Amino acid sequence: ATKTEQKLFQELFPDEDIAWADFRLVQIRERLAYKEETLGQLSFFPPLENFLNRLPRGHRIIMGSCWADETAIFNNPAFLAAIAKGKIHVTLMPHRRDEVGLSELQQRLRKAYPAIPLYLLGADAGPAKIRHLFAKLQTTPGLLILTVRGILCELYGHYGHAFVGGGHG
Repeated sequence: ATKTEQKLFQELFPDEDIAWADFRLVQIRERLAYKEETLGQLSFFPPLENFLNRLPRGHRIIMGSCWADETAIFNNPAFLAAIAKGKIHVTLMPHRRDEVGLSELQQRLRKAYPAIPLYLLGADAGPAKIRHLFAKLQTTPGLLILTVRGILCELYGHYGHAFVGGGHG
C-alpha cells in the first residue's frame, strides 16, 4: 500500500491498532468509482459494450488473469457449441500478455479447439480493426483475447460470470 492509502486507512479507523492491512479494497473502490471514465478513454470499449449488450448478462463470461494451463475449462462440447453459435461470449484477459505468453495461449486454444475462432484485441487497435473485429465476432463467434493492461477490475461488472486465473507462473 502507498503512504497515502495507509494514511487514509488510519483516518478511517483512528482507534484501531492494526499492524498490517491489505489496501487492495481501497484501490478497488477507487478504481470502480472512476471505471466509466477509465473505460470511456478506450476506443474499443463502446463497440465492446455494444457487442456484449446483445447477450443477456448471464451469457457473458470473462476469464481474468488466465493462463494457457486453464484452457481446459473449454473441454465441454455443449459449452463450445454455445460459444460457436454466439449464445455465450467469453473474453479472455491473459496474465501473460507478452509475445511468448500470448503465443502459448493461442497455440493451446487452436490445438484443442480448432473450430473456435480467436480474436486478439490490444490497446493499439485502430478504428477500422475494431469495427472489423466486432463485425466478425457477430458473424463468426469465437473467443476474444483482450490484451489491454489495467482495466480488468473495471470490466468485471460488464459480465455475468468471472473466472479469476491462478498463479501458474
